[in-house]
Amino acid sequence: MRKRNTSSAKRFTLIELLVVIAIIAILASMLLPALQQARERAKSTMCINNEKGIGSAFAFYLQDNGDFLPLKDGGSRWPVKVGKYFAQDIERWSSFGSAKRIGHWKKTLFICPADNHTLSQCEIGDVRLSIGYNAKFNAKDKWFEYRFPIKSIFIARAGSHLLASEVNPGTPANCQTNGHSVVDYGPQGTQARHAGVYVNTLMVAGNVTPVPFPKLSITSGMGNTLPWNFTLCANPKSF
Repeated sequence: MRKRNTSSAKRFTLIELLVVIAIIAILASMLLPALQQARERAKSTMCINNEKGIGSAFAFYLQDNGDFLPLKDGGSRWPVKVGKYFAQDIERWSSFGSAKRIGHWKKTLFICPADNHTLSQCEIGDVRLSIGYNAKFNAKDKWFEYRFPIKSIFIARAGSHLLASEVNPGTPANCQTNGHSVVDYGPQGTQARHAGVYVNTLMVAGNVTPVPFPKLSITSGMGNTLPWNFTLCANPKSF
């Protein structure tokens, strides 16, 4: 008995193939935005975790330095002073070649994966950071006569007072030479990387809060405006 030739019954027609391809394309177009959102959430989470790690390093620094916050002048820059608590050889990196130095810095907590690093180095030949330190802790402000150098125990509402936040220097001239990526009041340098709305902000108490960018950009340099509170008043405003 002869076997029937069933090969023709198993073949896909061109129309059927096109239909399958179209269905796959539609499913992919539906899934890609969700995957992109998940990727962005993961980057934001990593940025938050990195800032929490920096907060822990600040805590160790304060413990070893009489509770005084790091200054712009006197020894190493603040990223080196704080960074040595999670990268023991960080003080030697300035002597490395450019590529090696950049490679080391990009593996530290100072880098947010949502930062595209288009400006890899600053004008002083050092590596740029994704995180900036509060400029008003970094050096004495000529407009305000508060306790200086500053002890963290004198800061009211430490859980709402900015210690460091995400920054984007943008140009070498804005990299802040010795201070190296510090945050000044208002929108200067502050970067809303996550959905273009929130700035992951490390507070003095060590907590990280996603602060809406307008909350930072409208702050003035006067009085008790949070999250800056330049005068370190006892009853600062809250968000």
